[in-house]
Amino acid sequence: MNFIFRRFSIRQIFIALVTVIAMLMALIVLAAYEEENANMALNRANEQRFSSFLLAAELRQSSDDLTRLARTYVVTGDPVYAQHYQTVLDIRDGRRARPQHYERIYWDFFDAEGRAPRPDSNVSAALTDLMRENGFTAAELSKLTEAKNISDTLVQIETRAMEMVKAQRAAGASANRNELEQARQMMHDASYHQNKARIMHPVDEFFAMLDQRTAGQVQLAQEAADRMTRVVYLLIGVSLVVLTGTLLVVYKAIAGPLAGAVEVARRVSHGDLTAPIDVGYKGETRMLLYALKEMRDGLTCIVRQVREGADSIRVSAAQVASGSQDLSSRTEEQAGSLEETAASMEQMNANVQRNAGNAQRASQLAGTASQVAREAGSVVAEVVTTMASIKDSSHRIVEIITVIDGIAFQTNILALNAAVEAARAGTQGRGFAVVAGEVRNLAQRAAAAAKEIKLLIDNSVDKVESGNLLVKKAGQTMAEVVESVQRVNDLMGDIASASVEQSSGLQQISMAVKQLDDVTQQNATLVEQTSSASDSMQEQANRLAQLVGEFKLLPNFDEEIPLLLVD
Repeated sequence: MNFIFRRFSIRQIFIALVTVIAMLMALIVLAAYEEENANMALNRANEQRFSSFLLAAELRQSSDDLTRLARTYVVTGDPVYAQHYQTVLDIRDGRRARPQHYERIYWDFFDAEGRAPRPDSNVSAALTDLMRENGFTAAELSKLTEAKNISDTLVQIETRAMEMVKAQRAAGASANRNELEQARQMMHDASYHQNKARIMHPVDEFFAMLDQRTAGQVQLAQEAADRMTRVVYLLIGVSLVVLTGTLLVVYKAIAGPLAGAVEVARRVSHGDLTAPIDVGYKGETRMLLYALKEMRDGLTCIVRQVREGADSIRVSAAQVASGSQDLSSRTEEQAGSLEETAASMEQMNANVQRNAGNAQRASQLAGTASQVAREAGSVVAEVVTTMASIKDSSHRIVEIITVIDGIAFQTNILALNAAVEAARAGTQGRGFAVVAGEVRNLAQRAAAAAKEIKLLIDNSVDKVESGNLLVKKAGQTMAEVVESVQRVNDLMGDIASASVEQSSGLQQISMAVKQLDDVTQQNATLVEQTSSASDSMQEQANRLAQLVGEFKLLPNFDEEIPLLLVD
């Protein structure tokens, strides 16, 4: 039977079984039709038997009625009975219409009530003709003919007796009572009964033949009906067996693969994707099992992809966590560096502010010195001789002033470098400390040069005082000194302005560094959150990998799902 399920589809099996059942149903309907015909034939046989017996009973009843009416007329002399006697003969011979339901009691009621119990019908037929129409055989009718021939003698006796009574009734008072008595004797003596019996012998044989024939017909019809009934029952039984077999076949064709499909679905629901699926069926069963196999293969592909994705996520999460930790440490280091840079910038700003104050004070001193030099210009003529002696010192002053000028120039360059370093910021903020140190050194050198100028000027004054005679020679040199002091005053003013601008720029750089430090702190917080999220993601990835690992997969599984082929 498994071969059938694998060779044919459920639809084909169902069509074949439905065809067989339809044929059986057609046979049952045909047998039922034949059974109905047999039952109708049986009913017709019973009806014919019944109607035949009614006609036979009418024959016997009419014979009894004739005897009774003839005897009554002979005894009573009432002409009504003679009329009834003749009417019975006329009805039996077809010379008069038959009363309705003549097979029932008729003449007893008529004689008792003096009127017909039922009206006449439109049928006027001899009893023998009705018997022929009803299928009486020739042998049966021959018995009736024999009885009729024998009954003629009895009719003659009855007619003679009735004529004798009729004649005596007509004679009136002269009637011969012996004639009447003789007529009565004729209707009641042994000879009459013997003739009556002679008539009844063929009638009795007629009844026997009629009973045998009609009983045989009924029996044949009954046997045919019983035979068709048995055929119907047999076909119904066969249909039930076939239907039961059909249900079993359909059940096995559906329940078997469904049970396998349920088992596969149950194993899949428990994560077992290794359940084998038999797709060696045809039609709808094959479609179902192929669909289930596609589902299993699709789930296998998905699980493998999810497993690979979970592994990738787990590795990526570990890398993200490691990178987040590294970024967190780097961010902390950067935050520390920014804090140090901010502190250095504040210190450098303070130094620059001090340098600016010193430069302003030096500018004031240079202005004072310039004023003094101009006041001393009026005395130059007196100390020209002395100034000649300090010519070399004046040259030294010029050199020192040149150094101071170079220092101022370098300070300006360093201020520009500090601005560039402030723009760059970042991890190179420590360079600001170096720049600040250079500025501080230059300021010290400028201060030392100023002191040396002051000493030289003092020395020159002493020499001028001591060399009053040389003032005239030093006049030109003094003028140059006044000009140089003015230049120094201008340079110191420029240094003071540059220091103020540098202090403002450093304040802005310090603010930017503080903002950068705040952003770095926020980044550190975000990095910590990212690290926490990456740890959580790694944990979820491990959990996902653990859950996916519970699925059992087929080894050497080809992820390409085969196409569904339906025959």
